[in-house]
Amino acid sequence: MRNSTYILIHRIIKGIADASIKIFIPLLILQKTADWNLTFLYLIVAFGLTSVFFFGLKKFIQKFKLLSIILHIVPIIIGNILLMVEMNIWIILILAVMDALSTTLYHGALNLMFVYLDKDNPNTAKFEAGAYIGKIIFALVSAYLLGSVAQSEVFIIVFSIVAYIACIIPICIGQKSINENMGQAPKLNFKEVVKDNRVFSVIHFATGITSFLVDDFVPVYIYQNGASFTKVGILLAMQYAISLAGIYFAQLLIKKKKNVALIILTTILEFAALACILITLNSTVLYVASITLTLVHNMFHILIFGKFSIDQEKKGYYQDSMFYRDVSQNASRSMMGAICLIPFAWIPLGLGYIASVTKTGLCLGYKRLK
Repeated sequence: MRNSTYILIHRIIKGIADASIKIFIPLLILQKTADWNLTFLYLIVAFGLTSVFFFGLKKFIQKFKLLSIILHIVPIIIGNILLMVEMNIWIILILAVMDALSTTLYHGALNLMFVYLDKDNPNTAKFEAGAYIGKIIFALVSAYLLGSVAQSEVFIIVFSIVAYIACIIPICIGQKSINENMGQAPKLNFKEVVKDNRVFSVIHFATGITSFLVDDFVPVYIYQNGASFTKVGILLAMQYAISLAGIYFAQLLIKKKKNVALIILTTILEFAALACILITLNSTVLYVASITLTLVHNMFHILIFGKFSIDQEKKGYYQDSMFYRDVSQNASRSMMGAICLIPFAWIPLGLGYIASVTKTGLCLGYKRLK
């Protein structure tokens, strides 16, 4: 079995586990506290600490990749148990710390494996597809149970814990083959890697802004404006399903050397989607716009993540530069969480326009993305 297939199976099960409750934590905080500020405080702390942890745990994760992926379920389990406690600011802060720690351990290790999975060029769409498949399966079910069925939270938490433990099995089975392709991280000069990644770092920072809008701001914004938990679950399931098709379409364009067409297409659609979210509260328009925004964000991600990974692996910087990528993205997401404390929705959406223009300009003009 190909290494990428082990990762695909792992990410399907992990996606089911995430969709059971983790992706709904901001909504649960808003539901239980009715406080927009506490919801975004959670996101500010979670993303901010993730950037810090990526620096602090870099050497550990580079040396113990499989162990890091195994350990990432521990803070998730602790966080899930805390969801059953009465929500207050201290519980929210602990939840944020647990989320930051699990995110750092998991994505820090998994992203290091990506470019080394198979001997041929890494299949970015296949790498991302597993998470979408898993989330499609359970997002709708979980949203309905959490929003409509009393006492369902305990069942979902137990189910998610079992799923997180199960998702480790494919990684453990395939880890010997994966490790053979990787080797140890080389010792690199920090300034040299940062200098080489200056343009990429700006792109990653801008991508973090749109990622925040897609994954965090829009679902909370729609829920705050009257959508039920179940309707948000339907929206998320539709986003994942359409994004699954979109990432394979994007990969097809990349294989046909249509990178410029992909960048221009995603930019136009992103502008239109942001405008719709900004000017209307009509539920149908908001749903279509949010689905479109998610679609084009993930199509762009397929291009930039794949190109960046291959570029950095050829230069020998990959195992360090991937950490700096994650630091940039999480720093911008934490910044966006802070901006959302200002009670004007047009401000984060306006920054989405600035991020979109920045990404497009740099990608079209940067020869290493041709």
